[in-house]
Amino acid sequence: MNIAEQIILKRKEINMTQKELAEKLGVSDKTVSRYEQGTSIPDVQMLKKIGDILSIDFKAYFEQDLKQQTPKKLNDYEEMKKFRKGYFMSFFLFLFSAFLIFLIKSSNGQTDSISYILNPFFLIMALIMVMYAIMVYSLRMIGYLFFLKDKKDKKIYYKEIFSSIFMLSLALLFLVFSFIA
Repeated sequence: MNIAEQIILKRKEINMTQKELAEKLGVSDKTVSRYEQGTSIPDVQMLKKIGDILSIDFKAYFEQDLKQQTPKKLNDYEEMKKFRKGYFMSFFLFLFSAFLIFLIKSSNGQTDSISYILNPFFLIMALIMVMYAIMVYSLRMIGYLFFLKDKKDKKIYYKEIFSSIFMLSLALLFLVFSFIA
């Protein structure tokens, strides 16, 4: 039962009109009507006055609302954790690929048999890691965007996206410089 329904029910139980309640609260009867219709929500001080006059315990209402929101926040946290895990994994794969390419570049002048075997292996591993990192990041990003679809305040979630793009851009830059160097 929401606040508006509780106000209506208790007011009618004690046979009080909206005008009488409004006088006791020091507001207009139209304000009380808006509270009861749910088009306006009383502030905390007004809720305390209403609760005192109508003998309503709003504490139970807020505790119930908090219990309903807690699983949502945990679910949001788990989803953000999955996204972070994906982009951190992509970030480190890019960095490790850059390290492998750096190893290939540093051993280019050597003619021993180990370099002939390891250089192609390192190059293939680096390319596989780059492709895997892009795939992981893309899938996590798509999942995260679907997760965001039904969120009201998206600003806090966009921060995650922008920070991940920034980190991966740095890793890609490092990868490109390892090719050039």
